Amino acid sequence: MEGVVYTLGMLLILPILEIIILSGPFYLALKKKGWVMVVIIILVFVLEFAIGWFATNQRFALWMVVKLALSIGLFFLFYRKQMKF
Repeated sequence: MEGVVYTLGMLLILPILEIIILSGPFYLALKKKGWVMVVIIILVFVLEFAIGWFATNQRFALWMVVKLALSIGLFFLFYRKQMKF
């Protein structure tokens, strides 16, 4: 039972918490224009990496880079029309 709770925590609760934490700054960034938007987006992606870093006890893992690259790619794919410089 302990393994099931741990697995659910890692696979469901932590990603949902990360989405909740990062959605506010992304929304704010899309409302801004120019360099302010770019800086906020970069800081949000740095925060996403930091959350992964601390979730894995400050150890570098390949999945963190893959997750970050996937997040950046999907962000620009879905929000390219809203991004106005």
